[in-house]
Amino acid sequence: MTDARMPGRRCISPPIALRVAALCLFAVPTSFAQDVQQATRLQPAGEGGRAGTFANDWQSTHPFADVVRYAEGRREHLAAAVRDYQCLLVKRERLAGHLQPHEYVELKVRHSRTEDNGRAIPFAVYLKYLGPSSIKGREVLYVEGENNGQLIATKGGGGPLANVTLTLDPHSDRALQSSLYPITEIGILNLAERLVVEGREQIRADDRPDEWDIQHFEKAKIADRVCHCIQLRRTRRLAEDSLHTMRVFIDEQHAAPVRYAMYHWPVEEGGAPVLMQEYTYTNLQWNVGLGDSDFARNNPDYRFYTSSDTRSATTAATSD
Repeated sequence: MTDARMPGRRCISPPIALRVAALCLFAVPTSFAQDVQQATRLQPAGEGGRAGTFANDWQSTHPFADVVRYAEGRREHLAAAVRDYQCLLVKRERLAGHLQPHEYVELKVRHSRTEDNGRAIPFAVYLKYLGPSSIKGREVLYVEGENNGQLIATKGGGGPLANVTLTLDPHSDRALQSSLYPITEIGILNLAERLVVEGREQIRADDRPDEWDIQHFEKAKIADRVCHCIQLRRTRRLAEDSLHTMRVFIDEQHAAPVRYAMYHWPVEEGGAPVLMQEYTYTNLQWNVGLGDSDFARNNPDYRFYTSSDTRSATTAATSD
């Protein structure tokens, strides 16, 4: 994926974003089987379909080696070629044992970089929740190195408290009440990084590399985007590891990971694997030229109140 192949600049207006969210209610897979329902399974290339670049024999044939190697290449490419992007993120996580409803998020991400004039551009993220209704309208802003390292967030949802604005440590318990990962780890580049780190950890710790099954599926579709799916599945349940299946979907046009899903073993024999987390990036628009104003608290399109805003002060007092 080069800059020449990336879509041109185009902003997501709220009406368009809402229509995209409605589309994704039906386009994003909702079950383990639907993930690869329309895909075609490919026979692995080479003996066992396994190849790698690790030092000893069992590591070189470990099924995670392919995923790690791919993720490393994508991480390096994304860091070099992608300055920023905006998209619709559809996420679902199991928190405290309960599977949460799908969340639909209008997402803007700017990667950190140093410009030719020496100016350092920090990593920045802006989120606006389009659903579910309980948090619709919530906004979250984080700029690395600014706001004393804290994120800024509104409550969202309906009622008079919807625009109450808080500042939180992104790694605090309160900030992580509704998410498995901090906002500092959001985005496709961070997804590639997580695949590298967790894949290498799995390889180092795994003394049963032959108890994995790896499958490749072509022409899997995510929101009408054609993807290649890599599935890694444990063939035997381990007491010390509840991981059952991991799936990574790679957009064939942009060669970027756009969906990740992880499942634990079924609760009952013969049951469906238990979804633990899934993240799908759709309607991606690369290098759209996001500037400082896109990550500014005082952006007139955002609803972050300041301490001097009487509406915020009144609302905050009401909530005490």
